[in-house]
Amino acid sequence: IILVVMTSLIILTIALSNLSRWMMIGRPSEVQPKPLKATFPGLIVIASIVQQGVKSAAQVAIEHHWNEGKGNLQHCWIICGGSKSLEHSLSIVKQMQGQVELVKSNPMEFKLTDPHDSQRQLRISLRNLEPAKADDPNETFKLVNQIYEEAAREAIEASNLIADYTGGTKSMTAGVVLACANPERHLEFMKPDGYTEEGRADLSKDAIATDVKINFQLKAAKPPR
Repeated sequence: IILVVMTSLIILTIALSNLSRWMMIGRPSEVQPKPLKATFPGLIVIASIVQQGVKSAAQVAIEHHWNEGKGNLQHCWIICGGSKSLEHSLSIVKQMQGQVELVKSNPMEFKLTDPHDSQRQLRISLRNLEPAKADDPNETFKLVNQIYEEAAREAIEASNLIADYTGGTKSMTAGVVLACANPERHLEFMKPDGYTEEGRADLSKDAIATDVKINFQLKAAKPPR
């Protein structure tokens, strides 16, 4: 009888512990999105194609964290979804204030030096997905995880890296959010500073970097037999 009682208590304790953990994992964060004042050493953005004269969300996000060389940004990864998106990303790099040069003659890697302080540098890496892959959330999910691994090799911890899910295709956005669902990873989006009468974002105004907290731990499902 004693053995049965002790075994039952152990099973009940384990069950309650797992239930508590499951409830904590599945519960969304109660922290509401708010303007992001901090700047991060690492930034992941998704490039978008916008009309001439309008800043994309990716460009505004980079400018926020670079802050004309006063921010903490050291390495930025721009995820592109095809040739047009890649072309726009290159234009963002050219518009940045400072001396821009290729890194190791790689057309996808750039180094930006602050014109006022040669010791302050920003490395910009372009990652291009073919159009078919840009419509697959799994591809962006894998790419973002690869970037986190690359950031770790660059001595940028996950806590010092933030991903912006505003631009790109909806599938690319989904991939970024899935990759950063873990509460240890930071997320942001560029919130419009105003809206038109039709309810669309007012592109004449710069968007505001907004901190987003989510609290999930996702696990890949087993492939069907």
